[in-house]
Amino acid sequence: MVAGLVGHRSSPPAPSFEAWYQQVALGVTKRVVAVVGDPVIGREATAEAFARAYERWNRVGAMEAPDAWVCTTAINLCKRSWRRAAFEKRALARSAEPEQVQPIDRHDEDLVVAGNRPEDVTAAVKDLPPRMAEAIRLRYWEELPEAEVAQRMGIAPGTASALLHKARRNLEISMAPNQRGGHRQREAERNHQ
Repeated sequence: MVAGLVGHRSSPPAPSFEAWYQQVALGVTKRVVAVVGDPVIGREATAEAFARAYERWNRVGAMEAPDAWVCTTAINLCKRSWRRAAFEKRALARSAEPEQVQPIDRHDEDLVVAGNRPEDVTAAVKDLPPRMAEAIRLRYWEELPEAEVAQRMGIAPGTASALLHKARRNLEISMAPNQRGGHRQREAERNHQ
């Protein structure tokens, strides 16, 4: 006989799941709803936790407090769902198209390179990958310091600095007047098609 197992009772045998469920279901659901704060989500998570308890009833039924296991499982399911939703929201924000880029209406020495018109720069920025375009927009059009660009984009300051460096390099290459594939040349090729 094994004695002293934490979380397991040595006697009597576990009641049937159905009998136990009838005894505790309403109370467990109320506790989970109170913790979660949303009746629909709380009931759904509790139902899923009871289903998991049923699948593992030999082990869960032997615990000192199977209803506590169901409560904990239901709350953890809600937390996991909230984390996943927050992650998806951040991922969508990063991958979504950046806000409509406003044309440059002033001379910005870092972006408007000699011989390039502001509208050329605006078009070249639109051709950048979305994260680079967003970084440029925040840094130069909203005139934010790199640290705030990093904060707004949800990335480390070093990452923001590297992203801005790559974006400026891409703009420099795409807008170079003597480069094949420069922005003006690509624009001219599009207009002639």
